[in-house]
Amino acid sequence: MKNNIRKKLTVLLLTGAAMFILAACGYFTGFSGKTVEKKIGREAADGALAELSGLQYETSFSKEADIDGVKCYLYTAVKDEKASEQLLAVNAISGEVMAYDPAKKKLIPIDRSDFASEEEDYPVSWDGEYGNSTYLLVLMPADDNSFEFEITKQGEKESLFYDFAQVKDGKKNEALCETDGATVTFKHGKDSIEVQGTGEAAAFSGTYTFKE
Repeated sequence: MKNNIRKKLTVLLLTGAAMFILAACGYFTGFSGKTVEKKIGREAADGALAELSGLQYETSFSKEADIDGVKCYLYTAVKDEKASEQLLAVNAISGEVMAYDPAKKKLIPIDRSDFASEEEDYPVSWDGEYGNSTYLLVLMPADDNSFEFEITKQGEKESLFYDFAQVKDGKKNEALCETDGATVTFKHGKDSIEVQGTGEAAAFSGTYTFKE
């Protein structure tokens, strides 16, 4: 009987220690199997927002919100005594700074927001779908400095061009793909990407607009 009690106490102590270690690392899956992620806290969120270089708005905390499953801290932004229609948002788990459009009820990358023209050093989002009257361009981030891209004809699934592009040194809004017989350059704007192709990629040159 005593041995059984000791075994149960040992199991409880080991379980508690494991939970403590996992929680300290920022997550714990729990007995239900669901991951519980640790929030960064208001102070860290304020710091992430303060590091957004060149932002010419006065900001103030508004509320916490869950937007499409993403936990966020939302901030109002005021310039020249006029409040921006969009809000600034900080991901409560990763610390990423984004914008929130209340009219569309969705989060958007900071470089596609109303704050982009005011922010001198905003991070460029090399992802999403862009299109023109003929082609669809899909960007898929690989890491901080490169991305995959695929070009198809509008309404069709067959891949016409697929490769990787590298962001140019010192020019975060420009990227280049060099492959056999072709080069593709990308220039990232707020809501569009200018594509210039040579060789077999020449036919894909043009302006591609972001598709929401």
